[in-house]
This record gives sequence, C-alpha cells and structure tokens, in this order.
Amino acid sequence: MSALTLFIAEIVSSAVIAVAVSRHLRPTLSDSLELLCGSPQAKQFWLTFTHLMLLIVPLLCVLLFSQPRDIAADQVADALRSGLLQILLGIFAALLSVGWNVWRFADQAKRLDVRGAGNPAIAPIRGA
Repeated sequence: MSALTLFIAEIVSSAVIAVAVSRHLRPTLSDSLELLCGSPQAKQFWLTFTHLMLLIVPLLCVLLFSQPRDIAADQVADALRSGLLQILLGIFAALLSVGWNVWRFADQAKRLDVRGAGNPAIAPIRGA
C-alpha cells in the first residue's frame, strides 16, 4: 500500500468517525447548551465550535503523528490500527475538552442561580 493511499485512508477515517461522534452528540449537547447559554445565537456558536473541534483535533493527530511510508501487504492492519489510535485519541481529547468546559460553565451557572435566589450560605464566586 502506498504512503498516499494510507494517508488518504487515515484522513477519510478521521472525518467519518468525527462526523459520527458529532451527530451522536448533537441532540444532547444542543439541549444542554440551550439551557446554559440562554440565547439561540450563543448556543449555535458553541455547538458549531464543538463540531469543528471534533473534526479538527483528530485530523491534527493524524497529521502530526502519521509517518509517510510505503508498507507491505502484511503491515496494512498495523498501519490502520496506528491511524485509528491517533484518530480516537484526538476524538477523546476533543470530547474531554468540551465536557470539561461545559461542566465548568454549568457549575458556575448553578452557583449563580443559587446565589441569586438569596441563599447567604453560598459564598460568592470570585470575579463574578
């Protein structure tokens, strides 16, 4: 298998997996962002940002860590496994980043709601 064929297979695999994960995540994330953001424009921005990150990060992993080389027929499975590992690590990194930031934002919004309800037991958030 030529280096170009392998590289194209990795890029196509990355895009297909990223789109599948993004489509699977979209309904739940859309509902959550609607509650957290408060406006349709903000929700749409963060939804688009998330989908772009889910596409870009795995592609970056493939581009950074792929080693262009011609491989023999008996090495194809190992090369594809390596490419798939890079893609999934990229997806994982992107999802971890998105999840962390949504969790932080939701936690901050929850604290502001409780504080806004007049609960003196909740300490004010610094910088708010």
